[in-house]
Amino acid sequence: SAEDISLGLRGFSYGYDFYSPEKSVCYHYYGRQGVPMFWENVNTYRGSGSLGMNRLNAIIGMLPARDRDKPWIRTDAVKYGLGKARDVKRFFEVFGIHVESQTVEKHLCRFVGRPMQMEFKPYMRQNGMGLDYNRITYRFVDKWKNEK
Repeated sequence: SAEDISLGLRGFSYGYDFYSPEKSVCYHYYGRQGVPMFWENVNTYRGSGSLGMNRLNAIIGMLPARDRDKPWIRTDAVKYGLGKARDVKRFFEVFGIHVESQTVEKHLCRFVGRPMQMEFKPYMRQNGMGLDYNRITYRFVDKWKNEK
C-alpha cells in the first residue's frame, strides 16, 4: 500500500533497518463481512487519491519524468521527505521497484521473511547494528511469474 512504501522508504533513507519474523504474525484481512474499509469514502473525497499518490511519488522520488508536471500538494513535503543516510535508488533496485515504468516486481511478499533473511544475513554489520546495504548486490526479480 502507499503508506507501507512511504514509511518503509522514508525510514530506509534515514538509515533505519526493518526486520520481519520468519512467519507472518499479523496481516490485513480484507475478507471480513460488515467491517468498514477505507475505500468506502472514495466518492466523498473525489480526486484526493490521485493527488495523494502524486504527492507520495514526488516526495519519495518515484514520479517518472513524464509526470513531473502533475499537480501535488506540497504542504510539509520537507517534513515528510527523505533522509540522506541512504540513497532511495538502492531501495528501488534491491526490492524490484521500477520508477519510470511505475511497476513493482510481483510476489515480493514471498521473499520478505525467511528467504530475505537468508539472503541478507551475510551483510549484517560487524557490530550487529543492521545491514550494510552498500555491500548488498541482490536485486529482487519475481521468480514466481507463472503463479498468482
